Amino acid sequence: MKKIFLIIFLSSLFSSLSYAGWFDKKIKIKNCYDHKKFKNFKEAKRAKATNDDFWEIDIENDKAVLSYMGLNRRVLENHVIKAKTEDYIIVTDNKLPDVHFDLKNNTLSYRYPAENINRFEKCDFD
Repeated sequence: MKKIFLIIFLSSLFSSLSYAGWFDKKIKIKNCYDHKKFKNFKEAKRAKATNDDFWEIDIENDKAVLSYMGLNRRVLENHVIKAKTEDYIIVTDNKLPDVHFDLKNNTLSYRYPAENINRFEKCDFD
């Protein structure tokens, strides 16, 4: 009887965990800041050097979505995963420069060649 109860309990636990998204291969990236200028996100926010951008990367389906505020409304931009390894992901929308995510160091980087701007930010990866 105990074995049957244990099997039922474990199966319900795993089904609820998978329903809650615990086993999804999605990464959420938020609270990015320039770690060369600031010690942490709170310090950057106090200096008004942050934005409300965030990313959601769906590794399983090779998709990424950038979300940001633009002209008083939320904008969602779809990207595709161009390359991925266990520690690194590159996404593109085939318009703007590629965005590079370093999963090991929780950073993102991108480059605007026309303006010669390189961005390298530390972020929270969930």
